[in-house]
Amino acid sequence: MASPETWFSPYFSEELGDDLTRRLEASYAMVLGRQTYSEFAEFWPKQSSDVPFADLNNKVKKLVVSKTLNHADWNNSTIVGVDNLTRLKSEGDLHITGSATLVRSLLGSRLLDEITVVMCPLVLGEGKRLFDGLEKTGLEMVNATPFPKGVQCLTYRATLKSY
Repeated sequence: MASPETWFSPYFSEELGDDLTRRLEASYAMVLGRQTYSEFAEFWPKQSSDVPFADLNNKVKKLVVSKTLNHADWNNSTIVGVDNLTRLKSEGDLHITGSATLVRSLLGSRLLDEITVVMCPLVLGEGKRLFDGLEKTGLEMVNATPFPKGVQCLTYRATLKSY
């Protein structure tokens, strides 16, 4: 989860890129927490069309969940509160990218229907942990898709069971 820009590229494949593109294009909007939004808004608008995901990330509708940002200048970005997400889900699937703090908050509040994790065959041994600090929560496997280079795309539905 930590600093994917330093380790993710050796695991990327055309097939994984196609899958990630399909998921985002099928979504109503990309949802980002404040920190991920700030990093993306600094990086993606400066990328040319030949950089994978640049055009898609720059054009897609973006919902930024933040209590502290006053404005979101990146193309098609709107600041929303967590309470707006339940209503916005009725418009279509919401695709959260990165944003570990937001994912933990939504999962802990039972506001996520599904979570998809792209698992690379690498243990960093340090950095952000996606599920750090959450109570035990049951997950039901919905789908597992293997990709080249040992990458797995794992989709789970949070269950109401607690252990």
